[in-house]
Amino acid sequence: MTTEQKGFIISAMNNINNMGKWNYISWEKFPVRMDIKDNMLITTVSGTEFKDELPMRGTRRDRDAMAKVVAGRICEAWGGTMEEVSEHAAAALAELYAVLGIQA
Repeated sequence: MTTEQKGFIISAMNNINNMGKWNYISWEKFPVRMDIKDNMLITTVSGTEFKDELPMRGTRRDRDAMAKVVAGRICEAWGGTMEEVSEHAAAALAELYAVLGIQA
């Protein structure tokens, strides 16, 4: 995966974690869309559709779990792993801390 794709996955996870009671979310920069229909989480990446059971926390949607499922499906479609995305995020934080003079 490219650096841009890894950054997109991080951003998409944040978007899903912060979404309200929406039933779909899509992004213009990459052909990715997430829909919720009939208690199913449908992730579409570049025309490939993945269906998963909607993660719930009691009677509410588990947005954190939803974000992880969608990110995993994006990685699967793009041929990458969440470990790559995590390493990218850790490197970005380390660089930010260095610039700010913060010891991690």
